Amino acid sequence: MSSQAAIETFFSAMNAQDADAAAAVVHPDVEITLGGHALSGQAAVRELALQEDPQLVFENVPVSVEAESDTRVVVAARRTSHWRESGELAAQDDYQVVFDLDSAGVITRIEMS
Repeated sequence: MSSQAAIETFFSAMNAQDADAAAAVVHPDVEITLGGHALSGQAAVRELALQEDPQLVFENVPVSVEAESDTRVVVAARRTSHWRESGELAAQDDYQVVFDLDSAGVITRIEMS
């Protein structure tokens, strides 16, 4: 799988809360950094994919993708939040995700800031 396909699949799976699809594109020992929090493994990816806010619905969309190398990709992304009840926009936040991938296109590290 190409790095671009793995990253697109990851974002799609996370948005759909498809834990199995998200876990399928990451290494079993994937390292995840979310701000100051460190997580690891496919089980952590599954948990993140299944997180749900009782009041908000989130969508994360890549805005731009820049390959720094064959195994490192930097994604500028936007998280859009809508109120579940009304569907109205609650917030939009821009953030960056750095993905490290192995030669087979499997995600080995995810750093969100």
